[in-house]
Amino acid sequence: MANYDLRGELYRGWIVVPILAEDIFFYEFHSPEGYRNINLRPFDTPEDAIACARDEIDQIIEIFEKAA
Repeated sequence: MANYDLRGELYRGWIVVPILAEDIFFYEFHSPEGYRNINLRPFDTPEDAIACARDEIDQIIEIFEKAA
């Protein structure tokens, strides 16, 4: 089994963490306000999971900015 880097990262003030389950990856993120989301869509690598999380965070921030 490969050694994957499962450390989280800070993206636009949000914490993004890849999750390994068997041989697939998921992700969760936490907003600065405490909102938490776990996405159970499967990914092949932690990098793919984090990239999708970044896209989702960008979409959420865009919605908040339009509403303000």
